[in-house]
Amino acid sequence: MTAPERIADKSVGNQMRKLIVLGAALSALWVSGCNTMSGLGRDLEAAGAAVASTAEDAKR
Repeated sequence: MTAPERIADKSVGNQMRKLIVLGAALSALWVSGCNTMSGLGRDLEAAGAAVASTAEDAKR
């Protein structure tokens, strides 16, 4: 194998390593994002209930 071929081979290996690390990082963010979105959904539901309650009180 010539020097340029070895350099190209290492470059492909480095790109693959970067892709794997990026994929792992995105997966971790996605999993933590699910928990965050679930909490956000509960917060929005509670806020909606509070607004609905206030609207009912204002009608009376």
